Amino acid sequence: MLRPLALLALTAAAAQAHTLEFQLGTSRPSTTTGQPGYNSNVVTGLSYSNQVSNQVSVGATLAQRDIEPRAGLVGGWAGDQVTTLTLDLTWELGSRDGGLKPFFAVGAGAPWLDGQAGSSTALTGTAQAGLRFEISEDGDVSVAMRHFRIFDVNFPTLGEEDIRCWETYLGLRLKF
Repeated sequence: MLRPLALLALTAAAAQAHTLEFQLGTSRPSTTTGQPGYNSNVVTGLSYSNQVSNQVSVGATLAQRDIEPRAGLVGGWAGDQVTTLTLDLTWELGSRDGGLKPFFAVGAGAPWLDGQAGSSTALTGTAQAGLRFEISEDGDVSVAMRHFRIFDVNFPTLGEEDIRCWETYLGLRLKF
């Protein structure tokens, strides 16, 4: 009799080990050289993670950004789309019993730049911090800021440079 109850309790605990988060925010890209930089744009993302302990989760984030240079940046990735895939490690502070929970994350991955000037791949890294608030047993709302960097983008006429972004986003995280 106790065995089925114990299995049911383990199943309920494991059922919340996976999360899926929808992200919507704004990105403020800039360059590492003295160029004028880029206009702010929208960033959308989808993140999947698996809880490996009470405070640590491992996952991946797929995000989409449009990079549009300001006037004066010639030969760059004008009006281009940047798709990124990063592997993320997240530390969540606080208890699992609801409330406001701060979190910190780091990630590394690959961006794909595609646009008028051609296509390019590079290496990307992220660091982020934010707050989550539990709205139900199955969902959280996240507010976060992320520093995003694409290393050594090869511009056709400018050569290689880094693109840096400060991004803020609002996320809806579903737990299952």
